Amino acid sequence: MEMLESLVNTNESLQEQEEAFRQHCKAHKQELLHRLKELDEGRGLPEEELERLIKVEGLYESETERLEKISQLLARKTQQVHVLRRKIDDVASRAELVQYERRFVELYEQIGSNLEETRSFYNRYNSLTDCSKFQQKEISILNSISSTFSSVAASESRKTEFLQQLQVIKNGVQDNLARVQARLDEATKKRDDEAAKLAKAMERQRIYFKAVKQFQEECQKNEQLVSLLKTRQAGGG
Repeated sequence: MEMLESLVNTNESLQEQEEAFRQHCKAHKQELLHRLKELDEGRGLPEEELERLIKVEGLYESETERLEKISQLLARKTQQVHVLRRKIDDVASRAELVQYERRFVELYEQIGSNLEETRSFYNRYNSLTDCSKFQQKEISILNSISSTFSSVAASESRKTEFLQQLQVIKNGVQDNLARVQARLDEATKKRDDEAAKLAKAMERQRIYFKAVKQFQEECQKNEQLVSLLKTRQAGGG
């Protein structure tokens, strides 16, 4: 930024020098034309005056050459100023960066919300599928018991065998219940762990937003102080 201000100041100074020199050259040119007209009319000029005019003409040519060099330098400086201005325009300002950051945070939260909703649907589907399987198995067991009981009621040996089969079924149900309970305990522990992680993340997020807010406030104070300093410098100059 300091380099850009220096180039702009140099550019303006060169333009002012060029304009002043042009006016100076025009005045000398008019004077020379007037002198030449007097010579053409035969009035003549003293030898000292002629020598002075020759020197002025030489000075005019050298200054014209110097003006051409200054014009070329001015063109290069102007081009550099335009290039730097384009680069500065391409760089996002502090306010734009803060806006981009806020938008990214909102997008991240939206994606997280959609992901959580999708996970909820999958978990609900899996739970309902498990419930359906257990209910179908339960219905199958009850139908088997109902259809078998009437045929074994008259025989003691078949009753004993039937009771043994019921015990096997009971053991199988208890095993399934134990596995389901273990899965429930594991899911509960995982939920508690994730809840603790979420609480820590929310605390970090709160600290982060607080720090961003303080940073923005300090940036505003800094901009106000820089503006006030420039105003005082301009007034003192």
